[in-house]
Amino acid sequence: MKTPAEIFAEINHRLRTQPEKTRGLRPARYHLRIEVAGGLVEHYFVSLGRVSEAGPGSPGTPDCSISMDATTLAGIADGSVNPGRAFMTGRVGVAGQLYLVPQLGKALR
Repeated sequence: MKTPAEIFAEINHRLRTQPEKTRGLRPARYHLRIEVAGGLVEHYFVSLGRVSEAGPGSPGTPDCSISMDATTLAGIADGSVNPGRAFMTGRVGVAGQLYLVPQLGKALR
């Protein structure tokens, strides 16, 4: 299973090398709170806009905050977990502007 750091490094690489994926999307800042082993929490961001990027830390004031555990993140990243189903079953929590979540999915595919 890939670590959250590895997953977000891949996301950042895709956003930087495939800017067409974010063309036409509303600029937005996402904060992702990932619970890792032992109850520790790691924080990551995805920023969509003129320059899109992802990485460790916080985006400042996010438009949308998403929380999940590292196993769910890895499953969403490798396609074995359906993000919508994970949200509906409580494995993914969302706060803020919920309507921005689907565009994040489009940008990360």
